[in-house]
Amino acid sequence: MADRSSPGQRRARGGAGLRDIDLLTGDQQREWADALDRVGLEGGYHSLGYHRLGQANGEGTPRLARYTEGAHVILLPFLMRPLDDCVPEAEGWDATSVYGYAGPLTTTPTPPADVLERFRRALSAELRRAQVISLFTRLDPLQEEQRAVVDGLGAVAEMGPVVVIDLTQHEDAQHAGYGRSTRRHVRRGAAEGFTCVEDRGLVHLPVVVDLYLATMSRTGAAARYHHQLRYFERMMEELGGAARLFVCLRGDDVLSGSVYLVEGPHVHAHLGGSVRQPGTPSPGTFETDRVRRWASAQGHRWLNLGGGVGSRDDSLLEYKLGFSKTTLPFRTWRWVIDEAR
Repeated sequence: MADRSSPGQRRARGGAGLRDIDLLTGDQQREWADALDRVGLEGGYHSLGYHRLGQANGEGTPRLARYTEGAHVILLPFLMRPLDDCVPEAEGWDATSVYGYAGPLTTTPTPPADVLERFRRALSAELRRAQVISLFTRLDPLQEEQRAVVDGLGAVAEMGPVVVIDLTQHEDAQHAGYGRSTRRHVRRGAAEGFTCVEDRGLVHLPVVVDLYLATMSRTGAAARYHHQLRYFERMMEELGGAARLFVCLRGDDVLSGSVYLVEGPHVHAHLGGSVRQPGTPSPGTFETDRVRRWASAQGHRWLNLGGGVGSRDDSLLEYKLGFSKTTLPFRTWRWVIDEAR
């Protein structure tokens, strides 16, 4: 039976103390936030708050591998869980990803090849000391440098495309990327009195969760994605201003709603749902259009709409392509650190 006591923070230094790696825990909130600040990021999937949400959902305990070398910083957040949660009677720990887009982060520009190589060696040694046997993480399609960081460690697999909107384009150019059906639904929604607002008081959150659960049931989503109201409440509490709830209304009726995660210059469509009324304008389409306008006005760089169900080429992906033909590859990274185990 695996030892379920969580490994403590460990530290290894090289050279004249200029190279340093450690594993931050969920108790080190200030250090975690400072580390993200060093790489120019705050909020979103890499935050401690989002990893605490995963912990509350039974997915593992938060860890942040932090490597520093001179002015260079490389970070890798993950959730640790006993390996025998996955493999009966196995000893050691498994490192896994939060739901969404995580992976390594670096200072800008990406550190040179020799620094990356020393990081890889230090990370491998540190994870072995912590008895981490295997690692899995979902990479962020908006962080292309992640591939260079993990090169040579395990395998990176391309799962499918995600649809993104370049918010630095002029409004006319962004709108010109819409398909005919998308433009029609936006236009008809406006004509029928649809409005879209940010629900900062979370007044409509219970209704949005009901719509979300109905959407998950309708699309046949796995049970682990059927999050209840408390999960959403905790997400909003943990992430604060990095989680934004937008709703599409007609009068007082909530027609759709979604949570969007803001991570630095990027906005990710996260979880949401809408009513299904064939023959009427799509409230989800209207909502996405208005959130795109909001994100653009806020000066964000990209709006990531995600891909198909399970990264498949399906009707959901086709729907999202109605907003933009620009896609980026979504990848996952798997690494067996100690193959002998």
